[in-house]
Amino acid sequence: MNTDKKVLYIENDPASVILLKRILSKDFLFDSANTDTEAIRKVEENQYDLILMDINLNCDMNGEDLMRLFRRIPNTSKIPIFAVTTRAFGNEGERLLDDGFNGYFAKPYDTENLIKSIKFYLKVD
Repeated sequence: MNTDKKVLYIENDPASVILLKRILSKDFLFDSANTDTEAIRKVEENQYDLILMDINLNCDMNGEDLMRLFRRIPNTSKIPIFAVTTRAFGNEGERLLDDGFNGYFAKPYDTENLIKSIKFYLKVD
C-alpha cells in the first residue's frame, strides 16, 4: 500500500464493492458501507480522507441526501465526497457538483483515471 489514506465506499451492490475494493486496496485503506445507516455509523466511528458514494442506495436516504447530511456534521463536513453514478450524462454531473459533491465518477469508470483522480485529490503519489 502506498498511503495511509482511508477511503469509504458507500454502495449497496456487493459486486461493485468487491470490484472497487480490488482496485483501491492496493493504494488506500479501503472500507465500505452498504446502507445509509451503516455509512452514518462508520463516519461517526472513523476518520476518512475521502468518501465515494453511489447515488442510488435503495435505502431511506439516497446518496445525495446522505451527502447533504454529512455536510451538516462538523467532523464530516470537510471530507471530500465523490458521487459514483450511472447518471452522469447531460447536465447531471454539473448538478451533482452544484449540489455539494466534490466530483463524480461515471459508471463504468476508467480504473486508471479513478485512481489518479483520487491520488491527485488526496495529494499522494
